[in-house]
Amino acid sequence: MYVDCRGNILQTSPDPLAGLYIKSRNGKIHHVSIPSDSLAFQVGETTQIHSGGLLQATPHSRLQQPKRSDKRIAGYFHGA
Repeated sequence: MYVDCRGNILQTSPDPLAGLYIKSRNGKIHHVSIPSDSLAFQVGETTQIHSGGLLQATPHSRLQQPKRSDKRIAGYFHGA
């Protein structure tokens, strides 16, 4: 979901180059597109730590315009 500085919901990103980028195993950089009706979870580093390094996190970064707000929601899940 994209929201402007006034709280209006936008249908598309105001900056099509901003977002999540990952590096594949062959070193190629990919811009990740997350559908607007979806929620993405980043669990790579946690999985890497808990597996003792058996599973490796995907190198990633975010590209964002300067002075642009970035809202994140932190969620904590505990197994029963």
